[in-house]
Formats: sequence, C-alpha cells, structure tokens
Amino acid sequence: MCRPKLAELEPHVFADGWRWQPSPAKRGQWIGIDEEGRKWLVMSTGSFDAMRERVFDLIAQGLGLSCQSCIFITLPKEAEPLRYATHAEVYQGAITYIPPHDSRPCSKTCALEPWVGSGHDASFVRFLAEGRIKNATDLLVGNVLGYLFGASERLEFVISTEHRLFLVDNEYTLLGRPDIPSAIDYVRSCCADQEWQLAGEILIPKLDQFATLPNATLNGFTQSSPSYKIARKYPIRKRLPQFRNAARHLARELAKIDNTRSTPIPANVVAKAASRISSKYNKIRV
Repeated sequence: MCRPKLAELEPHVFADGWRWQPSPAKRGQWIGIDEEGRKWLVMSTGSFDAMRERVFDLIAQGLGLSCQSCIFITLPKEAEPLRYATHAEVYQGAITYIPPHDSRPCSKTCALEPWVGSGHDASFVRFLAEGRIKNATDLLVGNVLGYLFGASERLEFVISTEHRLFLVDNEYTLLGRPDIPSAIDYVRSCCADQEWQLAGEILIPKLDQFATLPNATLNGFTQSSPSYKIARKYPIRKRLPQFRNAARHLARELAKIDNTRSTPIPANVVAKAASRISSKYNKIRV
C-alpha cells in the first residue's frame, strides 16, 4: 500500500467529523480517522512541532526519501484529544498513520530478520544498502540531514508491514545550527575501511539536490494557512538557507575523502553509532 505524499494532500484540514481512538503507542497520542477512512496520528504536541514536522517532511519527500506526511489540522473543541488533555492547542499536526511491522519476523524469509538478529558482519552503511528493507539507506541520509538541520536528537524510523522504512518523528529538527563535523563523524562511524565511496554514492546526490533548491522553494516549505495559528514564532525560514549552504559544504567535504587511504574505524566509535540509533529495532549492531 502506497502512503499518500504531501503533494497529494491538503496542507490544512478541519477535523470535524473525525472519529478518535487512543494510540496504542503512547499515552496522550490519538489516532484520528477521517471521512475517507484514512488513519492519522495526532501526537498533541501543538502547532510549532507540527510546523517542524511538516517542513522536514516536505524537504525529505522532495529529495525522494521515504518519510511520513504531516498536515496541519484544526480540532473541533469537542474532539477527544482536547477533552482529555490539559491546555492542548486546537491547532495540531496529523501524520499519516504507518502500521509498524511487528518486532518479530513475519516469516522465515522476512526482510526484518537481520535487523532483530544477533548481529551482522557488514558495516552499517553496507547493511542498509544490501538488505531487503525498502528505502533503508534513507535512514543514513535522514540522520545526516538531522545534523545539517540542527536536530536536537537522532531521527527515528519505523519499518512498515510492507517492509519499507519511513523516517518519522521529525519535530526535533530545524532548531539548532548545522553541525558539519559531527555529520562527518557520524558517516565515518557507519563505514568500515574502504567504504566511503558507498556512503558518498548514497549521500552526495541528495546533498547536492538540496543545495541547489532556489529561495522560492525554501520559502514555500514554511507556508501555512492564514486560519492556522502557530503558537510559537521561530526563524525557520531564515535558517533554511543556512542548512542549504551546509549541505553544499558537506557534499564537497565528502567528495574530497580519499577512499583508498581511509583508516579503520575504532570499535568504540562504531559501538557508539549503534547505541544512538533510536528505534524499537535497537538490536542492530554496526
């Protein structure tokens, strides 16, 4: 089943007539079912987080990454997410609900099995590239974008019942400043010796693509409906050109790396990279 992309969705909807049920994932989150029967995750974190979710999702999907879709919604006052919360905003974000794969393999040939097994011999970047989970290398790209976009923590992901990886929970991006040295350290921690070229083949085209976006496109990412009120003001629009420049700089730095002279990555650095991966599939070892 193909998840709707943001280009196919209205950017702002009024959630009148939606049915609600508590999310099984976390208390305070809700699953909304719209008039067409589509399910949406509403995390009840407000309009500011919704803006950050949506901006990152627009960028990621524009780069061809597999990513959730966040739209702006206005809740009616009688909606359950408001009635069972304290000081919740009527302006929220709604994310296309992605049914997660069970944490256990669904068959003997399930593509998830290496992710929950005892380990693997390949480096993390090769593990992503050669595995059978669709769009798995988007996790590498997404985390590098997180460093460039001032994320306060590593991006999360979900693997769907269709064995496809989606970037999710992107509301912690777009706050800080680009951190290129840490982005390079992260890429290094994902690569074994002689594998910078593979990482570069995955990352550089996406970085170059973002680095060439015109100002008009960047400004369009932060547009919202006049009837949708964002509670907190923050200069996301002013930061986007900084993130674009950082992507251009990082692409040049990665292209300079001499793959034939790369040094082995210390085991403790590799271990730290594994421990930072935020997901319930946290048995992955790089």
